[in-house]
Amino acid sequence: MDENLASDSERIQRLMHRFNQSFGRQMMNSLMRDTVNLPQFNTMHVLAKMGEASMGELADRVGVTMGASTNIIDKLVRAGCATRRRDPKDRRMVKVRLTGKGVETVQNVARYCTEFLIRTLKHLDPEERRHFVDIYDKVVQLCEKELSNSQV
Repeated sequence: MDENLASDSERIQRLMHRFNQSFGRQMMNSLMRDTVNLPQFNTMHVLAKMGEASMGELADRVGVTMGASTNIIDKLVRAGCATRRRDPKDRRMVKVRLTGKGVETVQNVARYCTEFLIRTLKHLDPEERRHFVDIYDKVVQLCEKELSNSQV
């Protein structure tokens, strides 16, 4: 293996860790205002994209067990951020969706994260920013491709 490639890989891992810590702290600051924790927010974010989902679909999409998903939804229902309903076509099936408060929470956190990134990225000139976004996009696509190839 190319020595520089290994060194670059290690540096990228350290940088990603530092970025995730910084970004995570900013996200947690926003979440605390809405009294939601990170697993709950991840679930809400997925539900916001799906609209409505069965508990099984939601657990699969979030990447947690049914039990964990049920606990998260219990807390979100108590907080007024999500609702459950029985599927009229199959009474055994429970569907969940965000309430207005849940949608608003997801939007607030997204806005807060966007503002954080804007404050950060404004220190790059437009060309640097464009290169950064293009390279980041390419690396994410390559990671997704590598992941899908390793799951075959």
